[in-house]
Amino acid sequence: MIKPVVKLQTSSDDRWSELMRLGQQGDKAAYETLLFEVKDLIRGYLRKRVSSDTLIEDLTQEVLLAVHSGRHTYDPSRSFRGWLMAITRNRLIDYWRGEQRRIGSIEQGTELDLKGECALTALSCDVKEIVATLSPKQQELFFLARVEGLTMHEVAEKSDSTEGAVKVALHRIMKVIKQHLLES
Repeated sequence: MIKPVVKLQTSSDDRWSELMRLGQQGDKAAYETLLFEVKDLIRGYLRKRVSSDTLIEDLTQEVLLAVHSGRHTYDPSRSFRGWLMAITRNRLIDYWRGEQRRIGSIEQGTELDLKGECALTALSCDVKEIVATLSPKQQELFFLARVEGLTMHEVAEKSDSTEGAVKVALHRIMKVIKQHLLES
């Protein structure tokens, strides 16, 4: 565990700006202190927007890597907190864009390679929450087709429905999921 080494008596933003300036000049202790101190701010921002602890940690690491790789672009005369939160927000947006593309490809008929109960962990927590709001019949269709990977014919047989009705229902389900993700 990295412990803060540099002590400055200023506001957190001024302190972080100074630590980054020192880090840009090669002061490793100041830079390590900075990264140690901003982790909780990043996690707090993400925790308000993402429900998965694993995803929060992954995104936090991505933000810290982006800070490290882009540290030369930081201007110490500007707000460090603003610069950091812009990076954090952009990483989160990048993640959600990837999720939207994935949901879009599902809606277009691309099958997910998911099997059994462990497959639900592959879905984002947000998608699981949205699926939980669907009717029991819709949940069954979604699980059989998208998680179990059954064909439309097999889903129709198991749900005592026609293939056409299953296709229409799945299209509507995917549209609902996509809409919820776009709104969040």
